[in-house]
Amino acid sequence: PPKESGNDSSSIEPPKQESVVEEETIEIIEPEILSEDVSQRSEYTKDFIMSNKTTQTIIYPIPVHYENNGMMEEIDNTLIEDEITTISEDSDEVVGYETNKSKTKIKFSKKMHKKNLGSIKLDDYKITWGFDDFDNNSEAKILSKNEQTDLKLKVFENINQTITYDDILDNVSLRYSIDSLKIKEDIKVEKCEMSKIEAINSGAECMFIEKY
Repeated sequence: PPKESGNDSSSIEPPKQESVVEEETIEIIEPEILSEDVSQRSEYTKDFIMSNKTTQTIIYPIPVHYENNGMMEEIDNTLIEDEITTISEDSDEVVGYETNKSKTKIKFSKKMHKKNLGSIKLDDYKITWGFDDFDNNSEAKILSKNEQTDLKLKVFENINQTITYDDILDNVSLRYSIDSLKIKEDIKVEKCEMSKIEAINSGAECMFIEKY
């Protein structure tokens, strides 16, 4: 006999239910510096205690510490005014600004001086330089420090220092940049005139002039 038409519940498949998996967002929180472990200092490294209970060692490209009475202290090249007021004419002492705390003592004259413009002293050794027959009393200007917000880089605020002498000749300035390894001398020539270059060269045996 023919099958009766009608709803056959047994032949109807229930709708498939799709499962939705939500992606879980994991936020990675970088650990923060809590403090420095000063007992682990070396000439080129600092150890920082982090918020996740780890220690992070930073190796710097230049010295950041020096030994003083058995302790490793931060190098501080901040240029401060020295206590010397007068010197004799034959003295090689530089009167002006000197680095605050470092193994090497660097000094710069308050004014452009033909004899005692700057000096470097390490232990019992000392070098003094100036410009022969070249003295115009241009006053030194200490440039502002580059402030660092990153605690790992903050040490460079006091290591990198710059001092300038403007208008040592017309349109000619002199700049010294120092860190814990070197002193860089730049002569800025606004307008290149051979007579001025010859005047500068006559005052120093070894000097490089860069036109800006």
